[in-house]
Amino acid sequence: MNRKQLALMMVLASVVMGLIGGQFFYEGKVGLNVPIYMTLATGVLLLMARLSHTRINRRNLWVIIPMLYFAFMVAVRAAPMMIGLNILAMLTLGTLLVRYLRSEENIDTASLSNHIFTPLDVGIYTIYSPLVETAQSISFIRERSWKDTGNLGSVLRGLLFALPVLLVFGVLLGSADEVFANSFAGIFDWLFSANIFDLFDPLFVAGVMGWLMLSALSYALARQIIQVEDTVAETDSDNNLKKQRPSFRIGMIEATMVLGSVALLFAFFVMIQFTYLFGGQANIAETLNYSQYARRGFFELVAVAVLVLGMILLFDRITLRRDNRQGIFFSVLSIVIVGLTMVMLVSAWKRMELYELAYGFTYLRVLTHVFMFWLAVLLVFAILDVMRVRTNIFALGVLVSCIGYIATLNVMNIDNYIAERNIQAYFAEETEVDLDICYLRTLSADASPAMADLYFQTMFANEGQLFDHVGWWKKQVFEWDEQSKSHPANVLMGLQFIRDPQGQIPDLDEDIQYACYGQSWY
Repeated sequence: MNRKQLALMMVLASVVMGLIGGQFFYEGKVGLNVPIYMTLATGVLLLMARLSHTRINRRNLWVIIPMLYFAFMVAVRAAPMMIGLNILAMLTLGTLLVRYLRSEENIDTASLSNHIFTPLDVGIYTIYSPLVETAQSISFIRERSWKDTGNLGSVLRGLLFALPVLLVFGVLLGSADEVFANSFAGIFDWLFSANIFDLFDPLFVAGVMGWLMLSALSYALARQIIQVEDTVAETDSDNNLKKQRPSFRIGMIEATMVLGSVALLFAFFVMIQFTYLFGGQANIAETLNYSQYARRGFFELVAVAVLVLGMILLFDRITLRRDNRQGIFFSVLSIVIVGLTMVMLVSAWKRMELYELAYGFTYLRVLTHVFMFWLAVLLVFAILDVMRVRTNIFALGVLVSCIGYIATLNVMNIDNYIAERNIQAYFAEETEVDLDICYLRTLSADASPAMADLYFQTMFANEGQLFDHVGWWKKQVFEWDEQSKSHPANVLMGLQFIRDPQGQIPDLDEDIQYACYGQSWY
């Protein structure tokens, strides 16, 4: 198959996918259509690669699994933030798929810069590539001798001549007979529309989806791949792996002074943590209670962990190690610093845990809590990179950590997690925590299991105002948009409240409706 034939096939496939996308995503519909469309698009991509006899790198197909997982979670989660994160992860992994589909380079050994710049490169390519493929298709059609196409060409020409004739007679007959027009609803009805401009919106959506599909096909199948090799490299004495030579280098003595000083400072800090934070209230100064001490400096500790990650990677790159002994010493210093940093992360984790128990769970606190775990995973990958376990293992660690972070938030169902933990703390006998119902009212239908439990707990208890607040949340979320009722999260919410003897909540008192107006959600 020559280049122009491939272009024509890609254009035709993109037109079909554009029409499907226009039907799926018109009016901003988001739900099961996202995973269905992404599955279809992936199937079309692989089918086109097979039909065009394109050799693909099967080792890189694993990225399809997390990509389709995040597409599926767009349909499952109703929280706007989670929908946005899932779409972002899905599209980013999609760019990696089209970038490495037929590349000899493997995703798991590619450099971090390739991972970072791939979405940007694909985005720039999207601007102009459909125009190139369309021009190639037109050129192929103009050069084709239709006299030699036999019966197939006759059939195509006959259809081409018949379409305008059918459209003209359809308009006339439809105008003359309403029954005839109604019987062809969905085919000719749009011709009799009082406002033909109504067609522009779905056609625009279809055009955008077709443009994106054609860009993906063109980037994956028709783009010229240029393999770039490092021209300047050095070989470490303890292995044969190569890395690019930086322009600025320091000796092992300078690196030891810096890393050793940091290790001593961290060790002193960790001693304080074991004495005070992990030792309990008895070891805290009288002027500072335990909760105040625990909440202090949390974000500073997370910032330290991030800076340590950057420092180790930087010194690993610029430090000149002349023999195995220096390489081993540098690795040991890095491991010690990372080990001490892990203790700091545990300290930060405990501080945030105490903070959440005292003031409740919010998006920012839970997101940061989960981030700390995957930051620890990334620190482990940094050590493996220093030890030269394999090529570009830190880049793989960044990819794994990003996928793991968003996947963890999906599995947790962050809205329901926040509601559940806050409600549990409110009803726990050993704690005296106020329930921030105004914050809970901002959560999406994902929180329906916990909110349904709260609803029925307060229905017959002496919690009338709390019950009304949950009822207003139910009414606000479920009736906010007629289309949203079909979303899986809202269907689940309906099932959670199916035991409600009152049925749909009636209009509530304005004091309840506007009780949370102007509240802060942080």
